[in-house]
Amino acid sequence: MRSLLTVTLSLLASTLWGVEPAANTPPDTTLTDWSDSDWPQYLGHRRDGVSLETGLNLDWDAHPPVTLWRKPIGGGYSSLAIHRGRVYATGEQDGQILGFCFEARTGELLWRQNVGDPYLDQQQQGSGPRATPTYQNGQVFFLGPSADLVCVQADDGTTLWRTNVYSACGVEDPAAEDQYWGLSTSPLVEGNLVICQPGGNQENHLAAFDRRNGKLVWSADSDHRSYASPVSTRIAGRHQVVAFTGESLLGVNPDNGGILWRFSHHNQHKCNCATPLVINDQIFISTGYGGGSALLQLEREGEEIRVTEKWLQKRYQNLFATSMLANGYLYGCHGDVGSCTFRCIELATGELQWVDRQPGRCTCIKVENHIIALSEDGVLRLIDPDPEKYIEKAKLEGILKLRSWAVPALSQKRLFVRDQHDLVCIDLDD
Repeated sequence: MRSLLTVTLSLLASTLWGVEPAANTPPDTTLTDWSDSDWPQYLGHRRDGVSLETGLNLDWDAHPPVTLWRKPIGGGYSSLAIHRGRVYATGEQDGQILGFCFEARTGELLWRQNVGDPYLDQQQQGSGPRATPTYQNGQVFFLGPSADLVCVQADDGTTLWRTNVYSACGVEDPAAEDQYWGLSTSPLVEGNLVICQPGGNQENHLAAFDRRNGKLVWSADSDHRSYASPVSTRIAGRHQVVAFTGESLLGVNPDNGGILWRFSHHNQHKCNCATPLVINDQIFISTGYGGGSALLQLEREGEEIRVTEKWLQKRYQNLFATSMLANGYLYGCHGDVGSCTFRCIELATGELQWVDRQPGRCTCIKVENHIIALSEDGVLRLIDPDPEKYIEKAKLEGILKLRSWAVPALSQKRLFVRDQHDLVCIDLDD
């Protein structure tokens, strides 16, 4: 039986567009207008948190990174989408949820657009959006905590369409519930579809909308709602969407919402938050509140896909931050309502390698075989991933002042971080 603590939070997620997040292989960008220096969605190209850039300043002691600009964007836990020198952000400001576009080099505000109503969860964990905007082929997709899905033109912010995902799918808004923290699963752009997870229990947990007009195309499955985002990938010889619900990990046919396979994994609160990590034909999943971590092997057997649990352990539990994979080992934040520790486990076996108190509750990305961790107190740390021990090469303090749960983003050698008030750009050019 999985023992659990009272759930207190959740946030973030994001999207993926027709790319294969296989380990150490570049994504297929033939159907996108992304370049290697873009960060077009939460956790980057492959939704594994790995930057494709090189030539970064990773000697922070000798060359302390400089803050290039700082802009107020209001409350929120959403991360950034960055494409060709433009930064797309969202935050709660002036009694509304706004979508912003900034010039990446200077911080100049190019446009802002209303994309939703203000939001604060019942436990008052924080106001504003949770889901990260996604850029794709001249459009930006925003999904608000009250289920407002908005598509705008990337160049000037003109609204092309908007729909409320709850209303369209017949899902009752759970905003009044004590243990609910707003719609957090970011939209997944998949061909002409935008796939969301409204979390309904009447064949409407998943839903796909026509990206050209916002009309509902299909809905599927009845699992409990989730806070983790769907991932588009090709695994076990088949293109599919991997969706982590509140109860299971699913493989989904994006054409019609058909369920290809299912693996049960949840905690007592049915609160799965960390986004799955696809590694070739394996998937790593992790959840807090006693749920633990598992590595799954997927194999094609004729027209079927067989899912095998390679290992399951509970000494490594990611709450909302996806783990970073480096040289066969996973690194990430373990813990939920109490104190959090940073841990390392071996991917092949799940064996715990070490535990360290730093950097506490944090989110991470990987750059040139280093990990950049942003702690919730706004401290940035540069970590050398080593399976023998925790190695902190440098840290930057005082960058952010308020709670920082949004994962960093990196584009054109600039690091972008945010808290519940500011968006900050930091120079990492070598």
